[in-house]
Amino acid sequence: MRIHFVYPPQPYLVDPTAQVGLGLLSLATYAAEKGHDVSVQVAHAIPTVPETVAAMPTIADLVCLGGALIDVPVINDLAREIKQRSLAPCVVVGGPLADEHPTSIDMWHVDAIVQGPGEDLVVEFAKVGPVGRMLYRVKRLRQDINQYPFPDRRMIPEHLRGGRIYHDNAGVGCESSTTLLTSRGCGGACSFCRSACSKYEPYSLDRIEREVADIASLGITDIRVSDDNFVDDLSRADKIANILHEYNMRWRISVRAAVDMPTFYSILARKGCVEVSFGIESADQAVLDGLRKRLMVRQAKAAMQAAVDSEIPSVRGLLMMATPYDTPETLPLNKALVEEFPDVAFSLTVFYPFPGTPIRRRPALDRYWMVPRVDPNIYLFRADGSEPEAKIGIVDGMTPDQLTASLIAMRDFLVERGQHHPG
Repeated sequence: MRIHFVYPPQPYLVDPTAQVGLGLLSLATYAAEKGHDVSVQVAHAIPTVPETVAAMPTIADLVCLGGALIDVPVINDLAREIKQRSLAPCVVVGGPLADEHPTSIDMWHVDAIVQGPGEDLVVEFAKVGPVGRMLYRVKRLRQDINQYPFPDRRMIPEHLRGGRIYHDNAGVGCESSTTLLTSRGCGGACSFCRSACSKYEPYSLDRIEREVADIASLGITDIRVSDDNFVDDLSRADKIANILHEYNMRWRISVRAAVDMPTFYSILARKGCVEVSFGIESADQAVLDGLRKRLMVRQAKAAMQAAVDSEIPSVRGLLMMATPYDTPETLPLNKALVEEFPDVAFSLTVFYPFPGTPIRRRPALDRYWMVPRVDPNIYLFRADGSEPEAKIGIVDGMTPDQLTASLIAMRDFLVERGQHHPG
């Protein structure tokens, strides 16, 4: 069976070649292990759908497309072009965008949508194809996650595996990089996240070491540990850091603001950690409580200060505004946080109630309404130069225009201080 996997164009990103997710690549690796003829196409930097389709193999038995909600229009165009040109009899779509079914995905040209991990289904589809045009919901894999192979990065051309992953504050150049998962799922309960309360499944240290050794054999020396749970178990985190250090890796992590020990971050720095990003979201405690972050503002500040006081070269805070719990006080509170940490860079995104998240299922409880015809682009800095806008209005609270004004004011404040991260 000939199976082709496509990472779609991402024209909305300032730097579309910086990172390649591991989802499709994991599926492709497993399908190849099962004996199928597999190819992977990273089209992130290709400008148009016709150019992407023109670069595909002449024909395949099955094409798998994946992406996030913002990729839905491109995914639909890809599926339509593939079918109209008779390049494949079967097109399957998965990833975060799968939660939009059936309202946005073109089911005239898409044969199956997969919610959840798709390794087992891809192998199944390769045998018999999907049964009609259907939505497949997968709660868990059939085997222990360590029984599946780690992603074979050799399937992706060297220049497309990943690029610069560090903020300029790190003072570290980076031409080639990759992402690494040390676990799946998340035990958190953040209402805006699709991973909320999903089963936490750690990869074994042996598997992680074999994957890092394989990454090193490709000449890659920089890794983004794309993981929700890295600091939840400090002993395990230290062991993973030892593995990365053993293979001379430089790396960055994004973590919950849960650890406030400078010695811990200093140890990570000595073992190659170049950057740590904290998922703070807001300096307004009412926003954190509403979003079920299970985090106090004082905890977030303590964790950031601990990282700043260590030898970590770059510390970043991740903020989000225009949420259902923002008030006129949110902006000054966020500004005060930035002023308190002048050496920290901040990434700012627009809140969007994504399908599949708890907050999307309960707008009445969270007292918000969505702006009609809103696009799901959550980025503040955009390749096409467009301006971000709030995606919601708050019942008996801030209007979309007021939320947008607050958001833009925060962005401009970060730019003026030179503490912004454009993405």
